[in-house]
Amino acid sequence: MVGKVLLSGAFVAHAHATKDKHVRRLNHPRFELIGRTCEKRVRNLLKGLHIHKNDNVVLNSIGDVALAQGDVVVKHLAKWLSALAVALLLHGGTPGAADAYMLASATEDKLLGVIRAIETKTDSALTGLSNLVTTPSSSGDADALQDAVEQQKALVDEVHDVVRRNFDDSRHNGYTDDSWQSIRDSVVSRKLSDASSTHSAIREMLLTLKDPYTRFLSADEFSAMSKYDISGVGLNLGTKDDLQEKTGLIPKYSSNGRGAWVVGLIRSSAADAAGIQQGDLLVSIDDVPLDQKTPFEVASLIQSPTPETEDIVETGWFGISKVSTSQSSTPLHVKVKRITGEEMDIELQRPQVVPTPSPVSYSFDERKNSGYIKLSSFNARAQRDVSRAVSDLVEHRGATSLTLDLRGNRGGLVSEGIEVAKIFLSNDDVIVRSKLKARTAENVIRATNPKPLTDVNLSVLVDGGTASASEIVAGALQDNCRAPLIGQKTYGKGLIQSVYELSDGSGLVLTVGSYLTPTGINIDWEGLTPDFSSQPQRDEDIKSVLQACRVRNGSITSSSSFPSSSSS
Repeated sequence: MVGKVLLSGAFVAHAHATKDKHVRRLNHPRFELIGRTCEKRVRNLLKGLHIHKNDNVVLNSIGDVALAQGDVVVKHLAKWLSALAVALLLHGGTPGAADAYMLASATEDKLLGVIRAIETKTDSALTGLSNLVTTPSSSGDADALQDAVEQQKALVDEVHDVVRRNFDDSRHNGYTDDSWQSIRDSVVSRKLSDASSTHSAIREMLLTLKDPYTRFLSADEFSAMSKYDISGVGLNLGTKDDLQEKTGLIPKYSSNGRGAWVVGLIRSSAADAAGIQQGDLLVSIDDVPLDQKTPFEVASLIQSPTPETEDIVETGWFGISKVSTSQSSTPLHVKVKRITGEEMDIELQRPQVVPTPSPVSYSFDERKNSGYIKLSSFNARAQRDVSRAVSDLVEHRGATSLTLDLRGNRGGLVSEGIEVAKIFLSNDDVIVRSKLKARTAENVIRATNPKPLTDVNLSVLVDGGTASASEIVAGALQDNCRAPLIGQKTYGKGLIQSVYELSDGSGLVLTVGSYLTPTGINIDWEGLTPDFSSQPQRDEDIKSVLQACRVRNGSITSSSSFPSSSSS
């Protein structure tokens, strides 16, 4: 009989050293995540599990599974999970220490790796348990079983191929194609016959890569992730090179490669319903030609406010301003060119959505004649709202200097980070470099605007919470001698992840490369070193740092090639 299993919200440790239960709660959000992760896996995998001893069992902790069940397999599993919880307590130290603002980059990545291991081991143990207590089919259909094995083998091979072609061992954890092939052969030899066992095996395979950011996504998890797209209509746009590299599709007509191509689209999205297809080139939107626009600019055009949109600038206490938007929905008239060369006119209905909250707030100091801009994250409004804040502060209020605050900004959309950097750069300045496993040469992204939005003095505030897209912006402004960095060393998250959909609707998040600053500094792990630990008292100190930067770099910021940094 199927038992009702209720797991408590807290993940606790059941100590087996004495007869009494000694329970400690993990208060830090990262450790709470471990609890929620384990609990979710246990809850999902115990669905349909036959509990022989009791019909209704309420479990207040994972350790109590052993107390509620007589089944020896369940008892061993409970002991394993309990021991793991105790190990995590030792790993994390005291709850007081864990309440710090954040963990160091290396420590947090190590903890993320532990979480991945918990997910994998819990999946494997509970899947094996489910197989033990589930009565096998009596039909004994050997042909059907063999077909199932072949189907699961094909999924393992698909994962193996995606990783082999695209995974970048940026942190030098010992990946080789030969070792990866051996792991694949070992998994295939198990003759897996159901999706649950195969997914558990795939998680085990990915764990051997020792990359905390590479992970397997169930079909539900992949669907939830794919619903977030910058266009708002379900389009994944890219360059012609992106289309060929990621899909293998090659247009049957000549093209200069410019414009926005449909690399992928979300099923049942507005774009899918309108008839847009993978491989389409977007030619125009509402009669506006797109041939000279980047994929990011096209995506922004699709989701940008319509004439019915009203922008509201709210000024609160201390003169701090915040931008909000009221948005309505109107259809777009899109002309596309199929991969065959055929052109079609499509009406794309833009869905009514709740406006994205602005990540920008700003204020003006009349005494110092300076502006302050706080950017909390890089969502789809970052570039637009930073631009508006700069224009208001400089053009309307007369600010002669600006401070861009990136402290605590953990990143977001890298494309938005690149666009924010362009606000302050120009003249072919290099913004960021990327090294990808699938490409032999570095990819260099430059500012394309003829001049910056403003050239007033700029400073950037950073700390240990400044990560990913924030570090790209900070590194671009520092290396181009546009602004000094003030504060603490940044987090050091410079890895690039791509998401791949698998044939059964599940997916992979895979590390495929790393980001470098314009002068070739590897952002990952080491982070960026600020020029000052606190705000300089004299403007001459900032001018001296920027001048030394220009002398040191010479023409390096406009050069096409830089020496690679030895840091990793």
